[in-house]
Amino acid sequence: MQSENRGEKVMTIEDRIMKLLKEKNVDEAEIFIEREKKKRVFFEKNELKTLNQDEYTGIGLRVFLKKKQGFAHTNDLSRIEELVEEAVNLARNSQEDPYVGLPDPEEVEMVEDLYHEDVEKTTLEDTLRLGKNLVEIPRKVDSRISIDSAEVVVSSREKKILNTKGLSLTERKSTVRYFVMGMAVEGEKVSSFDYRVGGDVKIEGIEDKIKESAESFAKDILKTLGARTCESFKGSVLLSPDAFAMIFAMPISSLINAESVQERRSPWAGKLGEKVASDVLTFIDEPRKPSSIFSTSFDREGVPTRRTVIIENGVLKTYIYNTYTARKENRKSTGHASGWYRSMPSISVISPSFVSTLPLKKIFEKIDKGIYVRRFSGNANPVSGVFSGTVKGGRFIEKGEKTFPLIGTMISGSIFESLKRISAVSEEKEITSFGELPYVLVEDVSVVSK
Repeated sequence: MQSENRGEKVMTIEDRIMKLLKEKNVDEAEIFIEREKKKRVFFEKNELKTLNQDEYTGIGLRVFLKKKQGFAHTNDLSRIEELVEEAVNLARNSQEDPYVGLPDPEEVEMVEDLYHEDVEKTTLEDTLRLGKNLVEIPRKVDSRISIDSAEVVVSSREKKILNTKGLSLTERKSTVRYFVMGMAVEGEKVSSFDYRVGGDVKIEGIEDKIKESAESFAKDILKTLGARTCESFKGSVLLSPDAFAMIFAMPISSLINAESVQERRSPWAGKLGEKVASDVLTFIDEPRKPSSIFSTSFDREGVPTRRTVIIENGVLKTYIYNTYTARKENRKSTGHASGWYRSMPSISVISPSFVSTLPLKKIFEKIDKGIYVRRFSGNANPVSGVFSGTVKGGRFIEKGEKTFPLIGTMISGSIFESLKRISAVSEEKEITSFGELPYVLVEDVSVVSK
């Protein structure tokens, strides 16, 4: 790209930053640039609340001086000099740490089918139409449905990482995500709140997905009208993907975090190779699946992502690392550095996947007496291992069939003991805020009804 006036090369943002860093004589530096174009529609109490579009460019800068690290960020492109000055000053005034620094560049194979141009070309009017479907379809199913909130976000993002070790990576990703939450009201009867989330990397077919989600959302809510209590017992509990995320998947992600392990905050510290769950539980991070809204080719530090078996047939196989925690153990990062331009790299699971054992229909057939938990409202503490909370949108199960809806029902237990009592993992999976997860059957759970 040439200047019309002087024929000089126009400097990119990253070129300008690198030039300024060279003048500061830093040892190492990393530039993380994030760009996003977004269209959003939001409904509240059945009415349109927000319809807008925006775009931004954000820059995160890490610099290293003699094993001292400094970090600064900005979304104001006129503040590039201040950004560099702030990061360098913070590095100069920080304490030395022998483990800070950048990873060595590795070859990265890009994940296929993560970007679709038609998403970026989607108009605000198209976005509004999708949002209206989320609100109107449930009410067409039944006028007793009331939408508390609904949202559609159409986004095209680009992340770029460059560093002084020669790394230069760019990935573009498109997503269409939606969310709807509401309840049913029939006279004095009020159902439990419920919600659905979903998404795709392309616009094609998203209307059908929204229609399917909106209809199932409405039908499930209606089934929770007229809820009543059941007797207290200890037995089978079938968790929806959302409930499984809250009680098990999210705590597991904390337990395997290398930072938690190294600081001895994780009860799974020192348990590699040991049995931590039932034989039927195999947990794999799958960040390289084509066409997935959860996939990515490289992590926050530019380390290539990879398929990582974390728990296999109940045995803990590995923890997950970024570069900093990996260096503490003289090993390589597993490609799990997370974060965006406003934050330094942390650690997280990218795209959790659990190997299935049975179709959902067969799982129901296994249950003589139990409950189904659609949502879990409570706490699941990965340190103490205690989970306890209220069942929302629950149903009593008898002889393999869902029967009456539940109210005033709680479940509680130990995460660590209950992981060893998982008896089935469904083939069917649903998108949750944490990933695409299965239904999971757990035995010997305490069910308390008021």
